[in-house]
Amino acid sequence: MHSLGSGTQLLERGWTLFYSGVPHGERRWAGMGLLIAPQLSRHVLEFSPVNERVVSLRLQGGDRCLTVISAYGPNGSVEYPTFLETLRGVLEGAPTGDSIVLLGDFNAHVGNDSDTWRGVIGRNSSGVLLLDFCASHSLSITNTMFKYKGAHQYTWYQDTLGRRSMIDLVVMSSDLLLHVLDTRVKRGVELSTDHHLVVSWIRLRRRMPDRLGRPKHIVRVCWEHLADPSVRGVFNSHLQESFNQIPREVGDIESEWTMFSSSIVDAAIRSCGRKVSGASRSGNPRTQW
Repeated sequence: MHSLGSGTQLLERGWTLFYSGVPHGERRWAGMGLLIAPQLSRHVLEFSPVNERVVSLRLQGGDRCLTVISAYGPNGSVEYPTFLETLRGVLEGAPTGDSIVLLGDFNAHVGNDSDTWRGVIGRNSSGVLLLDFCASHSLSITNTMFKYKGAHQYTWYQDTLGRRSMIDLVVMSSDLLLHVLDTRVKRGVELSTDHHLVVSWIRLRRRMPDRLGRPKHIVRVCWEHLADPSVRGVFNSHLQESFNQIPREVGDIESEWTMFSSSIVDAAIRSCGRKVSGASRSGNPRTQW
């Protein structure tokens, strides 16, 4: 997006755009933004518009905080070190303990030398500066860690010359890798650009504290509300919305089941609500079902 100045804009249906562009009075040659879904808006802790190439946002996600950075890398190799220095400053300024999600058009190619860059890439052509930057900050490029055909990995194309490349990347700190379910290109989305949409699924769960003895109370989904036809209709609508967001090819049955079951529970929470109930007489907690 090419915008002037920086700020926050509330869009239709509760979506919020956080953006940063060139100063007022300059030509609109670049700009960055992060579009936040309505259900995440209340979890935004801080927004930092760095410049026309970099913006960052802090989110509360589960039992951790995320520093989400959106970046647009320059085409020229001369400008690239300055761009990486800006990113380095943002990473070093992130609060200790934050997990990092770095995404955007990096205009750099990653290679297939997984022995040299172990833990940074999984597979796929050259961007030594970017790879070195990721390795020095314990960051991993998730696009390369799932086995897909090239059609679902290449994020940029030029049909007239038959060129394909992976330059739009989703990069994460090492502590998030176990939570990444999938990262792939979605070719069916029309973006009016020569880039394809890249989608990454992260499943963050709130860590429940260990507690000995008889539990005082538990929180469960009010599944009994589904007996009401109006609630059931809302539940079906939320469920269809959740299912539409699940990628068709996840990679393994455990990831598919995790997203499938979580979508059902999430839809039920949104439509049926939750309630606090006490422990059973035997002292064993009741199931959430």
